[in-house]
Amino acid sequence: LSLLASGLRARGDLEQALEVIGRAKAHVERSKISEVPRRQELYAVYWREGIILGEEDAVSLGRWKEAAASFERSLAVIEPIVEQ
Repeated sequence: LSLLASGLRARGDLEQALEVIGRAKAHVERSKISEVPRRQELYAVYWREGIILGEEDAVSLGRWKEAAASFERSLAVIEPIVEQ
């Protein structure tokens, strides 16, 4: 779903990309996989959500504050793994 959202964004279908990345996020958030893979997946989903919402100088919705929040969540979720 995450890769599908990226493809939709690339072709300019931003609202659909945001809907699909939301589904991907919900799927990963409720998944029962172990902690490290789950965090890695959440990182990727939150990062892609940020790109869809507001990547600078790229195809995005221009929703900068929401994008910043998604990027911050992506970094917060991966930080414990990086620090190990």
